[in-house]
Amino acid sequence: MKFVLTILFCLTVVGCVSMPDAASSRLFTVMGAGFTLSFDHKPPSQKYMLALNLRERLQTPLFLDIYYQNPLDPNDYLIERQRIEVGATEVILESDDVDGMKRNQVYNIRVVAYQDEQRTEKVDELMQPILYALDPKALR
Repeated sequence: MKFVLTILFCLTVVGCVSMPDAASSRLFTVMGAGFTLSFDHKPPSQKYMLALNLRERLQTPLFLDIYYQNPLDPNDYLIERQRIEVGATEVILESDDVDGMKRNQVYNIRVVAYQDEQRTEKVDELMQPILYALDPKALR
């Protein structure tokens, strides 16, 4: 059986003084952000996770480019694309596996929204910082 432990570093947790605030933009409000951990193999795999609410129900599809900061090279991003269908009210984004996280380091997820699949008509952009609070050595 697959045992997955999800650790969500909630942006509203009391007592976490250095937690980044939840971001918002014209189209999105961040409902949660953090990292998911899967203990299916050693070392556990880690992924970025971002939960977004859409401020209004989509009338046309939306095309997202998601830029996850690369922990192994802070000037580089891991890029994924996603299509959001008409009628959507929320979006859960999850990266591929990432390595190299450092404890108490802030990483960024940037979401760029386009109204067309060719990505010529940008309609919104959101940047969400996320604090990585785990000691990576404890996961080995």
